[in-house]
Amino acid sequence: MSLRRNLLPVSIAALVLAGCGQEAAAPVQVAAPAPAPAEPVAAEPSERERAAIARFEPQGDGALVLDRATGLTWMRCSIGQEWTGETCAGEAERHDWDAAVALADAFEYAGHADWRLPTRDELLTITWCSSGHRFATDADGAGGACAGSFRQPAILSAVFPATPALKFWSATPGTMSFTAWGVAFSTAVTGAGNRRDSEHLRLVRGAQYQPAAK
Repeated sequence: MSLRRNLLPVSIAALVLAGCGQEAAAPVQVAAPAPAPAEPVAAEPSERERAAIARFEPQGDGALVLDRATGLTWMRCSIGQEWTGETCAGEAERHDWDAAVALADAFEYAGHADWRLPTRDELLTITWCSSGHRFATDADGAGGACAGSFRQPAILSAVFPATPALKFWSATPGTMSFTAWGVAFSTAVTGAGNRRDSEHLRLVRGAQYQPAAK
């Protein structure tokens, strides 16, 4: 079944598992570290990766997965793509932040009408650094890109196939009225960007996840 909708295009400044403000003059720009050489795709997933994949339980026809660690149910495909029974086909759509929030609020899929845009913290829980290493985030939760040599996109492709190695919106507003947080699945870095930028989106359902305090 198709997930396509018709809405608007957004640059989340450089956008990893961290927390979800005050008006200021301009958006905070987070410079991502220089991309590391891409890690070759392994023929077989490592033991660590197999354990991470096992965290997700396919639901129904496989179009959804339940994350046992957070209790959240995710769409395996990005908005605009279609689940074929084995993978995600088609082109992932891009929307500005306001359009993304509105689309999520009205979205019905797989017999559910309680889909929503994930918070920054929730979106970060599905990032994956195949290197096993990532940079620290700053006091605001920005940064946190994968470190070393890692595969792109920075997500478990066995769970979320055909994910664009690009930026995805979260529901978390920025500290300025015209910004919102997002995550870039090229490197798993997170940061705030202008709400008018066009980015991808993946929807979630379930009680909001709160990470353990550091």
